[in-house]
Amino acid sequence: MSSGLSSTNDPALNILEIFSLRVGGQEIEIPAIPRSLLSHVAVNGRTIDRRRLTQILWPGLGAAAATKRLRQILWRLRSATEVPLLEVNDLTISLLPNVRVDWETAEAEARAVVSSGAIRADSPGAPVWRLFALPLMSDHDCDCATGRAAQLQWDHLRFTALQIVAEEMMAAGEAMPAVEHATAGIRVDEFSEWPYRIIAQAHQERGDLGLAAKVMERYDDLQRARRRFSAATGHRFQPARPNRVPAARRAPVAEKD
Repeated sequence: MSSGLSSTNDPALNILEIFSLRVGGQEIEIPAIPRSLLSHVAVNGRTIDRRRLTQILWPGLGAAAATKRLRQILWRLRSATEVPLLEVNDLTISLLPNVRVDWETAEAEARAVVSSGAIRADSPGAPVWRLFALPLMSDHDCDCATGRAAQLQWDHLRFTALQIVAEEMMAAGEAMPAVEHATAGIRVDEFSEWPYRIIAQAHQERGDLGLAAKVMERYDDLQRARRRFSAATGHRFQPARPNRVPAARRAPVAEKD
């Protein structure tokens, strides 16, 4: 299922979790290589060097043959979509300005949340916050050094944004959205403390002290297992992001639909 936010007829490229492309509100099925091409352009700041792209898509293939294949893929992509998605010249390939990318929407909001340390009054709310739960290109459409670096950077950013939103939701008395975001945080880094704390707090406020205790016991068990593994192997786990200091309780913030 697509994760993107498509509210206009502009082309929508979704690269969070599962690739999808929508043109004029209709999903367009395209083969693996064109998917990979679009994904690489998107994670490279919407522009990529043509020679570098051919080296990523067809490693080991000669320059002339790779250039020919690239021309063929670009033609097939244009034929499949029936509308232009890319600006192509002799040196670079770029996404056109009207092509919307779900990752860019989510990243901009996550940066705004992390920068302010709180949910902003003009925040788009749940439709974008839920994108924080999604990994970048888990279907490996962009399996390269740049793609992996982008995945790691996104995990760091969204992990902190998820914590801020979860804490804000708890402060507003919105326990279920808080648990939803905390659960997503566990999927990013199951060894971090804050998601378990949020989930346990939600159960505690509902009066279920036993379930709250079990949540924290699970966290303690994971920490003991990690210490045993590290002692046995010498491996040191790197957290997705250090836990931030919990924010002070603020005035309730309503989650937008």
